[in-house]
Amino acid sequence: MDAKERYVREYLKETDLDEIPGALDFVRAVRERQVKTAVASASRTPELLLDAVDAMGLFDAVIGRGKVARSKPHPDLYLLAAETLRVAPADSLVIEDSAVGVEAARAAGMQVIAITTTEKAENLSRASAVFGGFGEIDADRWVGPAAR
Repeated sequence: MDAKERYVREYLKETDLDEIPGALDFVRAVRERQVKTAVASASRTPELLLDAVDAMGLFDAVIGRGKVARSKPHPDLYLLAAETLRVAPADSLVIEDSAVGVEAARAAGMQVIAITTTEKAENLSRASAVFGGFGEIDADRWVGPAAR
């Protein structure tokens, strides 16, 4: 474990990490539609952050940058996530909050929508759509209707 990971572990022990507003509700709505979910993060330790908000169980795969040779803006994280889920990249939907992530998803041949939680909308303009947050995304439109 390197110094940065030790710092993150200590920080998370002392701090209550809040989820991105609406993120977990959106993931639950996607899973209700019988859609596989993954996290493809440029973080070395995305599992630590997901554990901190009790979200690990919501994802079928968690891919951090330590599992690929090249991180974003290269498509490797997204391609490995699709391979792990056994889903074609063209059948994947990515939600991104960074310009390099939008480029990585596009390079992977995936549809990408962006949320402005960390960057301004103009920096995310290469996404198919840009939203102010998860609460603005219509899961029926982007993922399909819930299973009955």
